Amino acid sequence: MSVVNGISWPLSTFPSTNSIPPPQFYTMKGLATYLNQNPGYKKFFVSYRRYFPELFPNDYIINLVSTGALPPIDANYNNADVPLQPYVITLSDQQSRIYTQQFEIFRNVYTFNSNAYSNYRTVLSTTNGQSNINPIYYRFQNYNEYTNYRAGVGLVNKLYPFNIMANGSTMIDGSTLNWIVPFPL
Repeated sequence: MSVVNGISWPLSTFPSTNSIPPPQFYTMKGLATYLNQNPGYKKFFVSYRRYFPELFPNDYIINLVSTGALPPIDANYNNADVPLQPYVITLSDQQSRIYTQQFEIFRNVYTFNSNAYSNYRTVLSTTNGQSNINPIYYRFQNYNEYTNYRAGVGLVNKLYPFNIMANGSTMIDGSTLNWIVPFPL
């Protein structure tokens, strides 16, 4: 593995640190459902109570137990065991169709851009970072497609807070996920 401009090449496999979530990661079920299916990652999202009000730092629970605010049985609190509520619970048929269409456009563009970026990184790794070729990202066919994509990005931003996915860190050792989306959204 070579290092170019302080960056290791090629890409790390998701969901490790400094990796790009694959297109199939993004579903209408959102990040909360992913975390319920992969509870080991919940520890990275404890600090973001706005998005995940169900998660608490373990020392917060221990303090509540020691002050008598919670019964001692809650001393066994574990974030991995806490079910997270998804953001989208029910939709009308019309909302579901519209959101599904917007989400599909987002995933198509994301897939295209992700492949372009991965190919770019592969070229850089084989040429020791010496390449004049830049990635070519998705170009929209018309304004309607672009508008639906922007609406899809808004939906995805609600279901998957990218900033938190990049900056989420554990309260224990401060390690971060640093999941990245290095191409235009």
